[in-house]
Amino acid sequence: MFWYNQNGFVTGEGNNLQNWPIDLPEFEKIGVSAEWSMHIMYAGYDTVEALRERKPLDLCKELNTFKKENNLNIADLEPNQVESWF
Repeated sequence: MFWYNQNGFVTGEGNNLQNWPIDLPEFEKIGVSAEWSMHIMYAGYDTVEALRERKPLDLCKELNTFKKENNLNIADLEPNQVESWF
């Protein structure tokens, strides 16, 4: 489970993101849902530019695999949804 501390950082047991600054609005500005924004950053994409370095279909598959491996209770991403972020 993840929490935001008073400084706007993600914290939680067993993660390596202690004191990691997050800027979820940047992802949400390009159309990423609020429920996916935090998980995308946890998957290793800390900027919109880093996200856009991947091909949309590959990114969609990778994020859905991340969702499954981490037992996240959020909706699957659709390829056309991910393409709209580019």
